[in-house]
This record gives sequence, structure tokens and C-alpha cells, in this order.
Amino acid sequence: MHKYLFICSVILIAICFACGDQSLDEISTPMGEEYIDNSAGIVMIDTFSISMSTAILDSVGTSQTGTALVGSFSHPQLGNVHSDAIFRMTTPGKQVLDEDDIYDSIEFCIKYDGYYLGDTISEHSFTVNEVASDLIDMKKDQEVNNVKYNFYNTTRVLAKRELGSFSTSFSKVSDTDTIKIPLDKEFGRDLFEMFKRRTDTIEQSSLFLDFFRGIVLKSNRETNNTIIGYDASESICMKIFYHRTMDQRVDKEIVFKAESSAYQFNSIETEDASDGSGIYTLLDNENIDIDINSKDLNDICYVQGGTGILTKFEFPGLKRAEMLPALNQIIKAELILVPTANVEDDFNTLLSNLAVYESDTKNARKDQLTTNSGDVVYMQLNDNFLDEEENPYYSIDITRQFVTELLDGVYDDDFSFLVGLPGTLEGSTVTTLSFGGHNNQDKDFEPKLRLYTYYYKDSYDD
Repeated sequence: MHKYLFICSVILIAICFACGDQSLDEISTPMGEEYIDNSAGIVMIDTFSISMSTAILDSVGTSQTGTALVGSFSHPQLGNVHSDAIFRMTTPGKQVLDEDDIYDSIEFCIKYDGYYLGDTISEHSFTVNEVASDLIDMKKDQEVNNVKYNFYNTTRVLAKRELGSFSTSFSKVSDTDTIKIPLDKEFGRDLFEMFKRRTDTIEQSSLFLDFFRGIVLKSNRETNNTIIGYDASESICMKIFYHRTMDQRVDKEIVFKAESSAYQFNSIETEDASDGSGIYTLLDNENIDIDINSKDLNDICYVQGGTGILTKFEFPGLKRAEMLPALNQIIKAELILVPTANVEDDFNTLLSNLAVYESDTKNARKDQLTTNSGDVVYMQLNDNFLDEEENPYYSIDITRQFVTELLDGVYDDDFSFLVGLPGTLEGSTVTTLSFGGHNNQDKDFEPKLRLYTYYYKDSYDD
């Protein structure tokens, strides 16, 4: 009797969810046919309805990433992105200077880290400005998935005077190049004279950080169409050059290094494009943590680093979960996400994995998905195919979350996932990915929830 009830459940699922004219036999794997007269195997159901949207969080952590993002970039659907990089400089402390030492110049040094997004042929330019804001007062500690952030993409700083500027075509440089930017000569002279006078302000770290609060690299928003990553670790420094004349000239330097990464962050601002296009035209400016259904974005969903843009999955089809067979018959629940065919090759490449978080109706980003043993699991890219016509896709095993959600037999509307860039990539890049929505006209790009379960019937039950 129990076997008949089980078979009825499976048939009911097939009637409700099977797509097209695909039969149960076509999507099942028979077992043990050579030994007994049976109809048994595994059935895969992939037509549960899924709702997808592009969620926008109020902020994401961008500090302690080791990458300084500088530049501006325009995306045809998401609008404009501007990024400024901020960090503090430490004093080298006491210096042994002669009264006759002569100041020459001052420069700011930084290296590329290999990351870029946008038009690399166009001009890339930024200014070096002194920070006016007190970063200590602005520091706000918050922990997200065991990572502590102090500053966010929405953190804004005030800038004082411009100390220098830089402009180049990104195509003319390599990852190993160090940029040397001449700074205001009088600014350097003032610092040099403070060393000669041995003032506490220049020799004591806490006093210096209050006197010189940091540097902000400000993007030229009018001309830039590229965001470039710079190494925000040991490569950042400010150098004062001077010389000493004895029997012959001796060139010397004083080096200010960047302070700890706790005060290094990227301030990333988004806005609609100049022609009024962009995702933000669909938002009420007073709302945060909201999402936009994929149907309102040409059946596309997006993930973008640095801006809080994530893809959201909801599962309205599970409201009929009472028709499922016993949960102990479920072998696997798998979530599939397919990048669209119009991914801009110039703008990004597909990442090997994506982070997936539990969420709710308010788009709260909760814990990252884990295995039963507590290990974090990622949505993995599958791009090795025998058939060249098949599209790459991301997949993740959500069996544990699926079964846990349905244990009480009631579907919770809060059951949803957010998909974003993994680890520090979220705060150190503005990499942009697009995925097919749940109503995408090309069915090859539709997301899927695949449920694998047993079915069984033998000749003795006839």
C-alpha cells in the first residue's frame, strides 16, 4: 500500500511540474531491470517555479581588501559607478637631519594590482587629495560572515587641497609598473621643515595622524570610463627627497608608508547614466534593501561587486511542497544559475565560484550556505562540456537547506537566497555578472531548481 502511495505522489509531481512532453521514463534512471520485473529509479524534476530579482543592499564592506579601486565606469543597464580610494599614511618618526640638508621634492607612489574594468584604451586620470574627515570618528565595526569591516562603499570623506594628479592610457602600463606622482612642492617642504625642527607632530604617530588624516585618490568622473585596481598594501608610500652636500652630493629620502589596512577602503558611488538609463531609475530613493524583479530588467538579474547588487532567488513553487514524496526519498536538490549570452567580454570574465547566502523578504544577508559539517559551500562554475553548444552555468547543492525548510510541511515565504561575489572580491572589485531571469525568452538561460528523488514499483504490487 505504501508503495502505491509513493508512486501516486511521484505521478502527481510529474503532472504538476513536468515540462513540455518529457515523460517520467525519459527523465528517470531504471534500476535492476535484469533481475526483477520492476519500474524503479531516480526521477529529476526541474520545473519548480522560481522567482528571481536583483537585490540592492544598503551597503557592503570595502575595507581591508588590499585593493584601491579608482575610476569611473558606465554599465548600459546598471548606470554609472565611481570609486575613490582612501587610506592613512604613517610617519617614519624621528629623522637625523643636518641643518644644511636641502629639500628637493615629494612624490606619491602606488602600483597596479592587475584588476581593471571598462575601456582600457581611454584616458584614466585621478587626483591625489588630502583627507579632511576624521576617519577614526567614521570607523564603524561590523562583522559579516566572520570578516570584520570598518568602512563601506557608502562611506564618504571630505577632501582638502589637491596635492597632485595623474593621467595615462591604461593600455600603456603593466601590472609591475609603479606610478610615481609628483606632489605639491610646498606641501613637501612643510613636512621636511617639521622634521628639521623635530616637532612632535611629525615624529609622533598619533599626532601626525591627527595633523595629516590621510589621502583620497579621486576619480575624474568626466573623462574616465575605466576602474583600475591598485595594490593598497606595502607598495603605497609617500617620499620626500632631499640631498646633503659634503665633498659631493648625497641624495637621501624620507618614506611615509600606508597605515594598517583597517583604514584602507573604497568609497563607491552609483548613479543613473547621463541619458537617464540605469537600474536606479526603478527605485524609490527613500527605500533601501529592495529588489527589482527580473521582468523589469529585460528578464536579466545582476551581481556587481562594490555596490551591493546581488541576485535573489525565491521559490514560490514550493508552496505546493505537500505533494512531494517523503523527505527521506529526496536524493539531491540542486540550484542552477545561467550567465546570459550577452556577457560583455570586455567588462568581465566568469568567476570560478559565487557566494550564496540565506535571506528573507527584507533582503537581509544572513549566513553563507554550509554543509552538514559546517563547511562553506559555493555556487561552482561548470564550463567543461562535450557539447560546444551547451552554455556554462553555476550550480550549488541545497539539499540540506531544502529538506530543513520543508521538515514541518509548511513553506516559509522568507525562504530565499542571495548570490554575490565571493570573499574580498565584493569589496575590491566592481566585477559585473548577468544571469537569465525566470521569464527569460531563451529557455537555455532560465534558472532551475532540480530535485532528484526515488521512484519504485515492482511486479508484486500489481
